Amino acid sequence: MFASRKILALPIFSLQEGQRIGHVRSLVINPNSKSVAALVVDPKGFFQDQRIIPFNRVSSIGEDAITVASGNQAEKAASLPNIMGLIKERTMVIGLRVVTDSGKTLGLVEEFYVDPETGNIMELEVSGGRIEGFFSGRFRLKIENIMTFGKDAVVIRHENLEKLVAYKGLNENARELWNATSDKASDLKNRLASRIPIKKKKESTGTSDPLKPDPPAKGD
Repeated sequence: MFASRKILALPIFSLQEGQRIGHVRSLVINPNSKSVAALVVDPKGFFQDQRIIPFNRVSSIGEDAITVASGNQAEKAASLPNIMGLIKERTMVIGLRVVTDSGKTLGLVEEFYVDPETGNIMELEVSGGRIEGFFSGRFRLKIENIMTFGKDAVVIRHENLEKLVAYKGLNENARELWNATSDKASDLKNRLASRIPIKKKKESTGTSDPLKPDPPAKGD
């Protein structure tokens, strides 16, 4: 996975011409597919104006550069109506508020991570430090735990909070809500646990010392 800021720092080279055609100015996000749809190219001598490279035209994204087959893989936005529509929507991942379907704020998206092969967004890095949020510090949110990926907010189901605990500890406000909404799970756990001692008592009718024989039965 590549952090979005890492991709923005990379130059773009054409394999056919062997030239640098510019660098990534911004990423065009498709919120429906939760992926990077295209790269916006800031020209660097190869083009005189801004161009767009659909992500499916990218040959590779490496540690030091992005490559495309040729310079003509980058086109004007007017020639790519689907991408142009996404650009007009201006979906920005960084800065989105992350909330639960129960209406609790977890924090703000600080970074997102992209699969360099497919362009799919794999994880969001969320920080609760800027606003009174649910978590203390940062945590990672896997894309499969997201219920809605919108223009103004990312929504996750409340039950998916349990999957985030492993990343960072909950703050006091979160603990109160987590405990209050975990009654059903705790009740089920207690019911299951209550059956274990009963079984143990039946199996422990002998003496506590395994070296001493059991007392003779009545009538022997």
